[in-house]
Amino acid sequence: MAAYQSQAVDPNVTPLDGMRPAAGVTELPTADGYVATAAHPGPP
Repeated sequence: MAAYQSQAVDPNVTPLDGMRPAAGVTELPTADGYVATAAHPGPP
């Protein structure tokens, strides 16, 4: 989900040489929010 939001906010995925981007990859709507339910708590 974080990768989706990153692409929606600032499109940064580029196709390989000689290939076309997937349809709609540069026109993704942004999410209203993002909740990570199994996030790592960080360093002890």
